[in-house]
Amino acid sequence: MATRVIRTTIALPVDLLEEVDRVVRRGVARSRNELVEAALRRELEARHRETVDASIADMARDTEYLRDVTQIMAEFASADPETLPKRAGRR
Repeated sequence: MATRVIRTTIALPVDLLEEVDRVVRRGVARSRNELVEAALRRELEARHRETVDASIADMARDTEYLRDVTQIMAEFASADPETLPKRAGRR
């Protein structure tokens, strides 16, 4: 299924656009659009990762969450050795 595309206009500093054009001329990207789209996708993914990382960091300070994790780990501690692979010669 084809992705729907909407044409838009953006304003860029001259030096940045010149560098984009150099990259396109070298064949690194097929077009300005391709390069800008790829850059935007990378930036948005990086921002998403930052949001996820911040949420995980918040969990590390959440006393209720830490209490629950500690309880769960204690409940499953006896099962952990059963899940480890058997080594040759050990039973």
